Amino acid sequence: MSDATESPQTPNNRQIMAMVEWVEMKSSNIAAAGYIAGQLVPGFSWFERKLFVRFVSGDVYVYHNVPREIWNAWLAAPSKGSYHYANIRKSFSYEKVT
Repeated sequence: MSDATESPQTPNNRQIMAMVEWVEMKSSNIAAAGYIAGQLVPGFSWFERKLFVRFVSGDVYVYHNVPREIWNAWLAAPSKGSYHYANIRKSFSYEKVT
């Protein structure tokens, strides 16, 4: 007997990336970035804090469990590339999305 109630699924990174509001970055290496944190999306369960980074090459990476404070500090940083390398890339787990 099957359960008639469907449990929400966890969205994959490509689905989450489609929901991200991208911010253009003034950087020679980073084209844009977007942050999304623990939002309830219809049909999906809660998901973690994710930071998406689109590089000038077109590659997109997602960084997991990034606090909003890091996102806000990055937006305010004078050098996006230096801040990314020192405070994001070396501090959070990540994977390539595209």
